[in-house]
Amino acid sequence: MKIFSTWKMFIALKYKVVFEYKSAFWAAAFSQILWYGADFLLMWVLVARFKDLAGWSADEIIFLYSIQLLTYAFAGTFFFNSCISLSGRVQSGAFDDSLMVPVHPLLYEVMSNYNTDYIRHIVLAAGVFAVSLVRLKLDLNVMKLLFLLLFLLGGTLIHAGALLIFSAPDFWIIKGDKLLDLFYYEIITFIRYPITIYPAVLQGMLTFALPYAFINFFPVQYFLSKNDFSFFHPYFQYFTPVVGGTMFGVGVFLWNRGLRKYQSTGS
Repeated sequence: MKIFSTWKMFIALKYKVVFEYKSAFWAAAFSQILWYGADFLLMWVLVARFKDLAGWSADEIIFLYSIQLLTYAFAGTFFFNSCISLSGRVQSGAFDDSLMVPVHPLLYEVMSNYNTDYIRHIVLAAGVFAVSLVRLKLDLNVMKLLFLLLFLLGGTLIHAGALLIFSAPDFWIIKGDKLLDLFYYEIITFIRYPITIYPAVLQGMLTFALPYAFINFFPVQYFLSKNDFSFFHPYFQYFTPVVGGTMFGVGVFLWNRGLRKYQSTGS
């Protein structure tokens, strides 16, 4: 309980600092929402222009993208700052601060690097998600709501696991942050669209090697009652929580392995 009260204090301090400059916060919020809003609109217009994309309508693809963005926002709120800046802090020795507190360094990283900016992603993605539900006339009963919560949790854990997995090499490799850019931020954009539009090799990579397709492609088919599984088994639509838990566990394991290899620069 003491850890949670400390975490609440960290979050409260973060928001207090942010709202010291309210105009800057709202200006940044407006520009970011405008950016992602334009992204959603452009995607919808392009798909709507051609009626559908591999059997997926514009509204279905927007629904797909909104889940990807929403789960990314949840994960980024807690893991983005600590993972994206790890390389620089390891090189400078600033990471030593995380070793001098009476909690596990990863937990301290998550608590102290809480990102207030992702509230904008969450608001936008949740809004688009809600509009998609209405436009697609999806009826969420109790069972589907339970599955939705499990899928969102699983998708969030996949994002968080990927951030941890591809930032962990920063403990060993100078400028290891390039791995995070390549294997996460570059490749994650592929799941904005149904993976069945890609060659079989890429579909396999997004399912088995880098299982980002479990964030949105497979679970969305449960809600849309689609049968667009390509050569994958339909049961894959239920695997997101398992894949998320596994990937997050691997991320924590690799991060801890890297931590044991960490040597301070002494600066």
